[in-house]
Amino acid sequence: MAAGFIDPVAQTFFVEPSLYSKGIFVHSVDLIFKKKDTVTYQPFVVQLRPTVNGYPHSTLIHSSSALGQVSLYPENVNTVDINTDVPSFTNSSHYTRFTFPAPVYLTPGEHAMVLFSNSDDYEVFVAEVGGVRIGDTTGRRIDKQVYVGSFFKSQNGLTYTAYQDLDLMFRVNFCRFTDNTTYYLYANNSLPTTNTEYDLIKLSSQDLSFKDTSINYFYKSKSNSTLTLDSDFSNVIINENEFLEERKIVTTTGQSIVLRADLRTTDNTISPVIDTSRLNATAIKYVINDCGLTDSNFAITNPGTGYTANAVVTITANQGTGAAAEAVANVTTGKIDSIKVTNNGSGYVGDITVSIAAPAVSAGNTTAACIVAQETASKGGPALARYITRNVTLADGFDANMIRVYLTGYQPPQSTIEVYYSVLAEEDPTNFIDRPYVRMKNVQPGNEGLTNDSKSQVETDFLEYLFIPFTDDTSYIGTTNNVNYNSFKTFAIKIVMRTSNPSYTPVIRDLRVLALAPW
Repeated sequence: MAAGFIDPVAQTFFVEPSLYSKGIFVHSVDLIFKKKDTVTYQPFVVQLRPTVNGYPHSTLIHSSSALGQVSLYPENVNTVDINTDVPSFTNSSHYTRFTFPAPVYLTPGEHAMVLFSNSDDYEVFVAEVGGVRIGDTTGRRIDKQVYVGSFFKSQNGLTYTAYQDLDLMFRVNFCRFTDNTTYYLYANNSLPTTNTEYDLIKLSSQDLSFKDTSINYFYKSKSNSTLTLDSDFSNVIINENEFLEERKIVTTTGQSIVLRADLRTTDNTISPVIDTSRLNATAIKYVINDCGLTDSNFAITNPGTGYTANAVVTITANQGTGAAAEAVANVTTGKIDSIKVTNNGSGYVGDITVSIAAPAVSAGNTTAACIVAQETASKGGPALARYITRNVTLADGFDANMIRVYLTGYQPPQSTIEVYYSVLAEEDPTNFIDRPYVRMKNVQPGNEGLTNDSKSQVETDFLEYLFIPFTDDTSYIGTTNNVNYNSFKTFAIKIVMRTSNPSYTPVIRDLRVLALAPW
């Protein structure tokens, strides 16, 4: 980085471990100039660098070039005329302060200050052993090195030559922090273009803390149901998933997420540090439901005739309750145009049948009909969260007639994991993608006669589950030829995840499927 500049110079200095055992934060550096560039208008640059074996590092800059480097143009550089003044740090018009964009942390030990410019018109004051003191009318000379560090010159910015009889005239200013006091940093979310719901949040931050310092993070969020911001802050562990009690929302108006960081130190030479440019929140919305029915699940197969008003839709299912719907009539054509769900219900994971009431005047008219997508069909269904395995074809001679599905899952009380299988016999001419799914039952491993109702209590509580068919085997009757098939060669597994509260969703891992041969 310095290789393209003319004749850099450097000065090493020490952060005394006995005085500053945890290090210091450098705020700025003061230099005193005799001359500055008044022709080419080139800036003067100061960098803080680590040292290697007592020499300035050739490339590395403390806290990167964005923070550990500062440059000033000539109009901001003060100069001292030694014919009329004696350079002094007690006179603010004599020195030039190079203030870093943010305090730069330096560990105890040796560091370097590197100075350079594309102009050779800059001159800074140094102390030279044997030189006459400026302004000393007695002619006294400097009889010893004035500072424990070393002065360096370089012709290329990569290698440095030490001058033991020279020292730069400089002053390093470091921060003093208020100790035993908590300081609060607040951060608010930016406004989205549309309201955005979420069920999980992860707050991320890059920070730096030391012994005798602390950073604690807290947040507020906005309820999706009441659209109000929490009245109190909740503690959060940074960089870890925060599981929420209810669905939250970020709205287009007002603050929806407020983050607070509490910073504290008991040592006034150091402070915890947060990189605010990397302070952020990641919000996740679970695409999951409780297998209730929606308008899009219905399809009209016969619009009927003679309908002068909406008609009741009757929903019958072996699993699921609470759904209600009506058939929307077009009074002009007398036909049913669509199905409108008035209550979604929940738990529709099995077979479902639907029917539309006949028109008020049945004579000469036809009754409309519709179908509803269901999880036991070959495709579709009311579930939003499902996983389907690839088709598995057994090796020749290894046809099976029974399936066991094992999985390890986190299943909170508000949620349920449903498992289905689909099979196809080798002799069955049906396309596998047209085969329906069959729901399985959750039983206790080791005692398949008992239903397994175990639920997870905490996020780390992963339980072992076993699913088996409700029947003694997987035999089925072909849909096109009414042939009874007692074994299968191809199978697939479908897993449906549902919940009554999207903030509590199942998590599945370690899926294992056994296809068992006939006894």
